[in-house]
Amino acid sequence: MKPLPFLLAGLIALAISACATPESAPTQIAPPPPTTPPPSDTPSPTETPAPTETPPPPSPDLIALSGRWDAQPRRAWEIVVSDTYITVVEDFLRQAGMPATPVEIDSIYRFDIEGDGFEEVLIAASYFADGPIPPGAAPGDYSILILRALVDGQVTSVPLIDQHYPSARPGINPAQFRISGILDLNGDGAFDVVAIGNYAFGTHYWTFDLTQPALGPVAQMSCMP
Repeated sequence: MKPLPFLLAGLIALAISACATPESAPTQIAPPPPTTPPPSDTPSPTETPAPTETPPPPSPDLIALSGRWDAQPRRAWEIVVSDTYITVVEDFLRQAGMPATPVEIDSIYRFDIEGDGFEEVLIAASYFADGPIPPGAAPGDYSILILRALVDGQVTSVPLIDQHYPSARPGINPAQFRISGILDLNGDGAFDVVAIGNYAFGTHYWTFDLTQPALGPVAQMSCMP
C-alpha cells in the first residue's frame, strides 16, 4: 500500500465539504453511473455493460483529490438488489448471532478492485427498528458494509463495517453507513471506498483500502454540527 497523504487530503476535503457552505464546497467528482448487469455472486471476468441512457442525479457527496492519476481507473457499476444478495446479507447476520430481522439493502456495486479481470461486489445494508439514526439500538438493528471477494478460492463475505446489535443497546449512538465513493484515492491503481455514517451527533467518514480489507478503515474523520 502506498503512503496516504493524498488519501487523507481527499477525506479531509470530503468532511470539510459536508460541513461547509455551498460557496466553499470543492469540485464534485460524480460517482459512476448505475446500470443493471445480470446479478451474480461469483466474481467473473470483467464485463463492460452499456451505460444508462439517462445519467443519474448528482451525488450529494463531494470528494476532492490532489493528484495526477485517474481516480476512476475502471468503472464501478451499481446493480439491482436480488434474492442472491438478500440471502448473502441474511446469512451474514445469522452467522453473527442476530435474531430474525428485515434485510434492507441500500446499494450494491460491482467492480474490479485491482484490474485483474475479476470483479468483486460491495453491499451496504442497514436496518433500524426505530427509524434512521435512532438514539440507541434496538434488538436486530445493524449497519454493515460487506465485500464479496475470492479468498483462498472461495467467494467470501469480508466485513468492512460490521455494526450489529443482537440485543438492545440504549446507551449508544449507532451510525447508519452508506457507500459515498469508489475511487483510487492514493494512486496505486486499485479502488478504495469512502463510507459515510450518519449518527445522532454528526457524521463519520471512513476510508478503506480494498486490497487490504482486514486492516479496517485506513483513515477516519468525524464532523459534528
